[in-house]
Amino acid sequence: MTVKIYQKTSIIIALAFVGLIAVLYAASSSLLLANFVQAEEDQALQNARHLANALADDISILDGVAFELASRDDMAAFLSGDHSNPPIDAMDMALYQRLGFNYFLILAADGTPLAGQGFDLKSKAPASVPESLSGAIAGTTQGPAPEVIGLLTIPEGTLLVASRTVADREGTPAGMVVIARDLDRTEIDHLGFVTGLPVEIIPYDYATTVPALSGLFSPDTTESNEFLKRNDEGGISVNAPLVTRAVNSETMAGYSLINDISGNPAIILRATMPRIISEQGEAGMFSFLLIMVGGGVVFGVLMIVLLQKYILSRLSLLSARVQEIGLNKDFAARIPVKGDDEMASLATAINGMLGELEYSQLHLDDRLRESKERYQRLFNSWDDILLVYEVTHDDRPGTFLEVNEAGCDRLGYERREILGMSITSLVPASDVAKFVTSRKAALEDESGKAIFETEYITKDGRHIPMEVNVKFLDYMGTTAVLSAARDITERRDVEELKRQAFVQIEKNMEQFAILNDHIRNPLQAIVGLALMHDENEKLTEEIVSQAAIINRIVDKLDSGWIESEKIRAWLRRYYKFD
Repeated sequence: MTVKIYQKTSIIIALAFVGLIAVLYAASSSLLLANFVQAEEDQALQNARHLANALADDISILDGVAFELASRDDMAAFLSGDHSNPPIDAMDMALYQRLGFNYFLILAADGTPLAGQGFDLKSKAPASVPESLSGAIAGTTQGPAPEVIGLLTIPEGTLLVASRTVADREGTPAGMVVIARDLDRTEIDHLGFVTGLPVEIIPYDYATTVPALSGLFSPDTTESNEFLKRNDEGGISVNAPLVTRAVNSETMAGYSLINDISGNPAIILRATMPRIISEQGEAGMFSFLLIMVGGGVVFGVLMIVLLQKYILSRLSLLSARVQEIGLNKDFAARIPVKGDDEMASLATAINGMLGELEYSQLHLDDRLRESKERYQRLFNSWDDILLVYEVTHDDRPGTFLEVNEAGCDRLGYERREILGMSITSLVPASDVAKFVTSRKAALEDESGKAIFETEYITKDGRHIPMEVNVKFLDYMGTTAVLSAARDITERRDVEELKRQAFVQIEKNMEQFAILNDHIRNPLQAIVGLALMHDENEKLTEEIVSQAAIINRIVDKLDSGWIESEKIRAWLRRYYKFD
């Protein structure tokens, strides 16, 4: 199938626009979407930091409550032994609800629990203090005034805890106040409300058993660093390693690793957020793609229309005109020239070429006509019968393609009659095989020819003996045979006369040999009689002398007969005379 230049141009423009759009889309996708993902990760990281700070704020509130309680005079008096009733007994349960903590403990300086009270924020009723709480706090003391702040993990669960030292009048540590809150669903809901994000708390021990969570934090991020530390200025610093992970194509999560007051990993805070930025970015990229495709289609169609109108249509007309001139072989025709651009230059160049072709064709026609006339004169001046016939695929002779005038005259046919015939109509059926096998014989011969004898049958039925010389050739792209047939009637007549003369000579020579014997016998008789009657001696000698002369002549005739026999043998050998 031939693809026209209009179609090729359209395909090239379409491929160019598709390639451009693909490159622009791929580049923008790799750059913009990567920035969108980075923005989401930054947002998720900020959410994780916000969540860790919210938890730190809650613990800071507990620390503030512990500081207020530790600063009370009655607390110092109780720990110094001035009062027997602990201040905790006078506390209103509504204080737990208002300040949001579950447990209040008073410890001696050595960590011994002196008083404690608990409150269930859900049921709003008193609750028992976990026995392991005071022991866990006491186990962390390292000095005369230990104070802790952060998370505490005990068998009953994870707690938010803060402790403050209570000093007596001399400033000596007399004990410690501990405030704690359960890290339960109420705290999780509170953190979610504060951050405005879906919050999930994952125990670190459980996270290490989940493949998707076990590799979140590298070992160097889980080193012994407390979540919260008091600095020298009285402030609190937050230390929580942060990472982000895409949960799926719709959700991004930020993770905060929270260590307990001993510096061991306790929990992982996870704040999830919908991937709105990526969704909006992908939607924007899709819109951008549609705009590029639409713009590409519009500009592509516009470009094709303009090319078709100003370039391709003129080129098509030029091509059609050149094809028309080529089909009609009308080199005198010309292509109209419009404008002064490259198309006009091309048309001018083609017109110049057509002029040269016209000039060449005129001279070529003359030379071709002269050549054809010379060929016809040469072909028809031949005295032999010249026939050109095609060869079929099985090497059998086909119809005649050409015949000279001698062939028409000798065979008695008109030229148009012979051109409709084949060699099988001119030779006996028994000789057709000679023409079939002539191709093989010609291929085996060094000169590429084959010679054999046959008979041509004229229109009136006469048989003319012919010596045929065939040569295979290419005739206008077709395998053909040039057959030159020479009439050998005269040659055969001469050969027949030679044969008859030889036979007659042979008969004469045989008779001549017999004649020699017939001469010798009477001659011997004459010599014998002459010798018997020698009355006339001179006559006898004359007779004998003449007989000797006759005998020598006969001997010469015998020698001549022998030489004639040799000549006859030579003729039999080389001229096949019998």
